[in-house]
Amino acid sequence: MSGPARQRPRPPLGAFQGAPWKNYKGLEDQARKAIFEENLKKIVQHNLEYELGMHSYHLGINKYSDWVSVYFI
Repeated sequence: MSGPARQRPRPPLGAFQGAPWKNYKGLEDQARKAIFEENLKKIVQHNLEYELGMHSYHLGINKYSDWVSVYFI
């Protein structure tokens, strides 16, 4: 890729707690938050690689950000 790196905003670190569709309690809340944090690391890493031209798309947070990939299989 030539020219300056493409810049995309990074996902907000507090996005899990502020999501209006999330209403988990107790252990499920802790588990979902851990999954979200792991997925957030993957999103940030992918987007850094995107900025370097290694990917043609960027990732973001959505309503599935606290799910694991097995839920989609």
